[in-house]
Amino acid sequence: MPELIILSLGLALYIFATLVALVFISSSRSAPPWIGALVGLGWILHSLSLLMRWLVLGHGPFVTLFEVLSGNLWSLVLAWLVAWCACPRFRGGWVAAMPVLALMGVWIPTTPAEGSVLPATFYTPWLYVHSLTGRVFLAALMLALGLVLAQWLSARSDRLVPLSVVQGERAVDALLLMALLFDGLMLVSGAIWAENAWGQYWGWDPLEVWALITWLMVGLAIHVRLVVPSGPGWSLMAVAAAFAVAFVTFFGVPFLSMAPHMGVF
Repeated sequence: MPELIILSLGLALYIFATLVALVFISSSRSAPPWIGALVGLGWILHSLSLLMRWLVLGHGPFVTLFEVLSGNLWSLVLAWLVAWCACPRFRGGWVAAMPVLALMGVWIPTTPAEGSVLPATFYTPWLYVHSLTGRVFLAALMLALGLVLAQWLSARSDRLVPLSVVQGERAVDALLLMALLFDGLMLVSGAIWAENAWGQYWGWDPLEVWALITWLMVGLAIHVRLVVPSGPGWSLMAVAAAFAVAFVTFFGVPFLSMAPHMGVF
């Protein structure tokens, strides 16, 4: 299908840009600005493939694992591009976040790409509110992880990332607070959607429980940064743990659970 060919080209550009950026960083050089152009070109191709699929199926990327991975990768790359262009002094941190994009780019082609039918409970504006807040949350957490990882690498070897990344504590805190806020909004909008669709705001199904755990993990990461003695090691472990739980919540639990929430992201 033309859509899948275009998507494959976009994913290949994400992966190639990540590898090139990591090569530059590992050789004690800053990633060149044209890395952003490569990722941007990949995002344009990705956007075209999503639009083509949407027109064919009549709905957005909300149902199957293939669609959810592709849709969320699209939004993560968009957030990454905004950060790359708006905050060039933290590009070492944005490079540190790129392996997440490459990992998802490798994963997507391994999942079945067949078409899907939008469930009746998905015909609600709350689908878009829930999805949007969730994607902003995951993007903010990914960027925070990239900055904290860059800080940790810089503490071990000044050659690995630009020194300006070490000065990004406020940026990390702002991103984590944004993640906490939008994760909370995702929980609230999901509860309203659940009441409309299934007659109850909260049912303690596996996805709801994991979503709550994710919110608590982000709060714990903020707490660790406030109370644990200075040094990027503890921050990295806390933020990485929160991101790992969020990743499982988004791309694992909905497709392993038989609860009605399956595929809502």
